[in-house]
Amino acid sequence: SKNFVPNSFWTTYGNSHDDFLPSYEAEIAAIRARDPQAAQGTCVQRAELMAKIMLAALTERGVL
Repeated sequence: SKNFVPNSFWTTYGNSHDDFLPSYEAEIAAIRARDPQAAQGTCVQRAELMAKIMLAALTERGVL
């Protein structure tokens, strides 16, 4: 979640638009379709992507 990572990281992360826009669009589509399971699944996928990005950044910086 963005709550565990400083906002400054996400504002400087260069691929945020390309990486996250499709999931936000899918979430909105699921909400409009009144499909809570699809909306939840999209949020879970986005959280997993955020975790992978953060772990890669920490590894790259030598923290992990």
